[in-house]
Amino acid sequence: MAPRIVVAVDFGTTRSAWAYKVGGDEPDDKTDEKIFVRIPGDVGPAPSARTKTETAALINRRGRGELVAFGQAALERHAENTATAEGDPSDEALFKWYKTTLFKPKPGESTVERVTATSTSGDVVPLLGVMTVTLRYFKKDALGFLSSLTGRTIRARDVNWVLTVPAVYDDFAKHFMRQAAHEAGMIDKVGSTNLRLCLEPEAACLAVIPRGANNPLTCDAEGKKMMIVDCGGGTVDITTHNVVTINPLNVVEVAAPTGGAWGSTQVDEAFKKWLQRFLGGWYEKIAKTEILLSIMEFWERKKAAFDGHESAEPVRLNLSALGQRQLMDRHDLEDLRTRYNRGESRRNCVDGKGFMVILPTTLVTSFFTPTLDSIARCLRGIKGGSGLRNLHRVFVVGGFSRCPLLMQVVRAELQHASCRVVEVSEPDIAIVRGAVKYFDESAVFNSRRARLTYGASVLHAFDEKNAEHRRRRDAGETLKYDDRDEVMVDGCFFPHIRIGENVPTNGVTSRENYTPVSLENETNCIQVYASSARDPAFVDEDSCFKLGTVSFPLDMTKKTRQERAYRVEFTFGGPELTVKILHRTEEKQIADAVMTLSRVPKSYDGISGGL
Repeated sequence: MAPRIVVAVDFGTTRSAWAYKVGGDEPDDKTDEKIFVRIPGDVGPAPSARTKTETAALINRRGRGELVAFGQAALERHAENTATAEGDPSDEALFKWYKTTLFKPKPGESTVERVTATSTSGDVVPLLGVMTVTLRYFKKDALGFLSSLTGRTIRARDVNWVLTVPAVYDDFAKHFMRQAAHEAGMIDKVGSTNLRLCLEPEAACLAVIPRGANNPLTCDAEGKKMMIVDCGGGTVDITTHNVVTINPLNVVEVAAPTGGAWGSTQVDEAFKKWLQRFLGGWYEKIAKTEILLSIMEFWERKKAAFDGHESAEPVRLNLSALGQRQLMDRHDLEDLRTRYNRGESRRNCVDGKGFMVILPTTLVTSFFTPTLDSIARCLRGIKGGSGLRNLHRVFVVGGFSRCPLLMQVVRAELQHASCRVVEVSEPDIAIVRGAVKYFDESAVFNSRRARLTYGASVLHAFDEKNAEHRRRRDAGETLKYDDRDEVMVDGCFFPHIRIGENVPTNGVTSRENYTPVSLENETNCIQVYASSARDPAFVDEDSCFKLGTVSFPLDMTKKTRQERAYRVEFTFGGPELTVKILHRTEEKQIADAVMTLSRVPKSYDGISGGL
C-alpha cells in the first residue's frame, strides 16, 4: 500500500509556501521531523533564510489567462519587461495582494463569479481565475516534486490537501477558496473530504504549543487559556482556546476569532505613499520598474528589524539607481530634500547627501503607527472580555511578528505576571507546518463559537400587547387562516443557535420541532436566516440576512397539524451549513439542502470567521 501523503498550502496575502508529510496516519512525537517546507518552484527544501516566496502572479492577458510566472520570478520578469524592449508588458498582468479581496468585498460581489481582482496596471478580472491558476501552480509543483521524491506518479487524488484561510474570512470567502481548489484540479468536487480548510491561527496552534508534560511553557496549562496572534501580510487573526488537556492536546474555543486588515502591507503602503510624496513626478518613472522592486525589498528588511528606539540607526535609503538610469542627478535629489523638508516638522525632516536619503526614526515610526494602533485597540478590547480571564500564554506568529515594534505592542497590551507573550521560532512557517498536522489532528478543536445567530423565519400568534405586532397588523403584515382562530404574524426569527454559543465540530448542532401553520398547505418551506444580533425578533431587521430556502412536501395522508409535524436539523461542517427536514416521529428524512452561504453583507464588516 502506498504511503499516505498530506500537502498543506499556505497561500498568504504577501508570501506563500507549501509543506508535506509522507507516511504515518497517526500523529506522534516525531511528527514535526516528518514535515518539510518548500518554496514553490525551488528545487530543494526551503532554506532557512528564505522560507516563502512572494504571492505574486504574472498572468498572460491573451488566450486563456495562463500563469506565466509566480513568486519572485513573477516580480522580476514583470520589472524586466517593463524596463526593456525584450518583453511586451501589455501581454502580461501582475497581480499582488489579491487574497485581500475576499476580506474587503466590493459592492455587488455577492457570488463567486462576481468577485474581481485588479492587477498592478489596472486590469479587472474575475478573482476566481487568478486564484485557480495560482492553486493549479501549487498543485503542479507539489505533485511533480512528490513524484520525484517517491519514484512513482502522484496524482491529485492521492494527496490529502489542506488549504489555510484567515480566521477573519466569512463563510462565503471559505467557500470561494474551496471552489478555486476544485477549479484547479486539487479535488474532484467542491465538497470533497480530500481537502480541508484550516484557520491559520488554528494551524499555528498545532505548530507552536508544546505537548510535552514537562515543558515549562505548558506544563501547567490545563484549565487555562492560550491565545494565538497571527500577524501576516494582509490580516491579523486572533484566536483564544481553553486547554482541556495538553497531552494529547484538546482545546475549546472560548471567543470567536477576531482581527482585521492590519497586516504588514498596511505599513508598506504607508512607506510607499511617503516615497511617492517625496519623489513627486519621478515616482511614476520608477513605479513599474525593478528600481521600485529593489526599494521595496530594502524596505522589507528594514521594516522587519525596526524597533523605534530614538537611539536606533536611521533608515538610509540609497536612490543611486535613479542616477544610474539617468532619471535624475544629485542636484535633483538635493532639490527634493529641500522642498520636502520645507513642509515638515524638524523631527520628520530627511537628511543625506548625493543619492542617499536618511529617514529619521520618528518618520519611520509614523509608517507603523496607524496599523499598530488598530492592533492595540483590538487586543485591548479582547483583554477586557470576561472570557479572557486566566489567559496563560500568547503565541505570536506570522512574518510580521519578526518586527520588534509589533512585539512591543503585543507585550504592552497582554503580558503580565501570569501571562507570558512567547516569540516563536521561525514564525513565518508556523502556519504551514501546523496545517500539515491539521489533517490528522483537527479533532483537537472540539468546539468553536458561533460567529452569527442562525435560525428560520416562522409565524407566531399575534400578541396584542406587543407593539411591533400591532404595527405589523396595521401595516397588513399579519395572516389569518380559515382553519385557525388566531391571527399570525409572519417573518419572526426563530433561533437555532445564537452568536457566541459553542458549536460542536463533529456535526449536528441543533434540532427543533415545527408544526405546519395550516392544514391548507400541501408543501412547506423553511427560510434560513443569519443575524449579527443575539436575539433578533424579525428576519427583516437590519442585523439579518437570508442564507437560503429548503422546500419540501407535507404528508397529506395525516389528518392533523400535529401529525404532519416535522423536525428541522442544522448541521455545521466546514464552510457550509446543511439543513435537513425529517418527519418528527418516524425520523425519516424528507428533504435537505446545503446552504452555499451568501456573502455577509458589507454592513457586517465587524463579523469575523465562519460558522
